[in-house]
Amino acid sequence: MEAGNLKTRIYFENCIVSKNEYGHEEYTYEPAFSTKAQVIYNSGDRVIENEEIFYPNTLTFKCRFYVPC
Repeated sequence: MEAGNLKTRIYFENCIVSKNEYGHEEYTYEPAFSTKAQVIYNSGDRVIENEEIFYPNTLTFKCRFYVPC
């Protein structure tokens, strides 16, 4: 892998699910770790969905495998 192409820093987060006093689930996110990645744009489109214009994109992330000590 060419390390010079890993130009974008991405962050991974852990989802924590908790219930409040009414039984409703609340989602909170805490940072897990970050690493460098290469973001590759694959395709995009223009879609009308629920009477709104939406531009979905397909991306590929190439990440460096990282094992913290």
